[in-house]
Amino acid sequence: MLFRPLLLIIFLGLLGGFYDHAQAELPRTLIQQGERFLAMGKYPAAVARYSKVIECCPETIEASEAHNDIGVIHARQGNMDLAVKEYEIALQGIPYPLAHFNLGKALADKFKENRDEELRKKALFHLQAFHSYMSKTDKLPPIITCQRNEIEDFLASSIEALFGNN
Repeated sequence: MLFRPLLLIIFLGLLGGFYDHAQAELPRTLIQQGERFLAMGKYPAAVARYSKVIECCPETIEASEAHNDIGVIHARQGNMDLAVKEYEIALQGIPYPLAHFNLGKALADKFKENRDEELRKKALFHLQAFHSYMSKTDKLPPIITCQRNEIEDFLASSIEALFGNN
């Protein structure tokens, strides 16, 4: 008779461990799904996945990454003000480093349009922050690793141009 309750306790313990593992995997799975939809240009589906991450896991690196990726979607759609807001959110709380690059690039583009000195300073700050991150980190995300040379070239020329406009 004592065997059944003990078996039930063990089963529930194992089930709880499985549930915790599934909950930990959910945001990463949603991010990966969102990235696939983003790559295919299926922006509403990507935003839906990223929004689920933000809803279920606020104040996590995954939520910051989701905000960054929503910013990328806005930028691709030409909504730079919305993109900038998402990148800024991605840098709050637990900052997502790639948002420095995306925000710096967006602000540099805005600076080219209206020559606002504050935009230049902010763009320079974020591009330098991302450059520092790349030089100090051994384990970079695949999206950066596969484009590292192009990113480094872009950073060097952009930082130089923004310094030249001082």
